Amino acid sequence: MDACLFCIFFESNVANPQVTWSQSEYAHPGMQWMYLTLKSWQRFTETWALLERATRLGLFEPHRPVTKD
Repeated sequence: MDACLFCIFFESNVANPQVTWSQSEYAHPGMQWMYLTLKSWQRFTETWALLERATRLGLFEPHRPVTKD
């Protein structure tokens, strides 16, 4: 996606930060690509952090496979 195109989308909502993107802006293929790219990384890091905390708390221990020593 062209950086200038993203700037146009961003600047259109700076005046009112309570307003999200319009349906026509979300429908733009470049906007969809940018949104999905950014959100996928955000969700990945959020999920990774959640799984690390759950592991530290021992939430996965009951589901750990039994190993024979």
